[in-house]
Amino acid sequence: MNVGGNRNLAVPIGKYYVAIEPITLTCIGLGSCLAIALYDPDRGIGSMAHTMLPNYSEGLDKENPGKYTDIAIYLMVDELTELGAWKGGLKAKIAGGAQMFQSFDGEGLDIGMRNVDAAIETLEKEGIALVSKHVGGSRGRNIWFDVRTGVIDLQMGRDEIIRI
Repeated sequence: MNVGGNRNLAVPIGKYYVAIEPITLTCIGLGSCLAIALYDPDRGIGSMAHTMLPNYSEGLDKENPGKYTDIAIYLMVDELTELGAWKGGLKAKIAGGAQMFQSFDGEGLDIGMRNVDAAIETLEKEGIALVSKHVGGSRGRNIWFDVRTGVIDLQMGRDEIIRI
């Protein structure tokens, strides 16, 4: 989805937005979900996804591709380049991927880290530099992504806001 204007816009779970500056995209309550921010620093455009699951091929809901980490990245790259972004100049930042429920720590069940791994693998396939990440742990996160600058402000609980 293409958006623009001078405002904040929340990216709901399972969705992604491609934005033209100036705008701040937010993800509130990231647990095992992953926020993936892609941006072209030279053109001031970017995108953010709020994904739930690692791989489109493993999912049952084929009508909502934005919920899958791998396919959301492919879709965002396509839309960003259609808006004039240079694929070779795109940068990526990721946040989230927590293990929220310790009782579900069996092999293969850590959806948070599987989301992180899927993002890293897909970004590598696309040739996009991962310049920053804040992932894992057992606490949720809120993030604010300034499309114009590529800066992400991140807060865990009531902790101080940090910049990634």
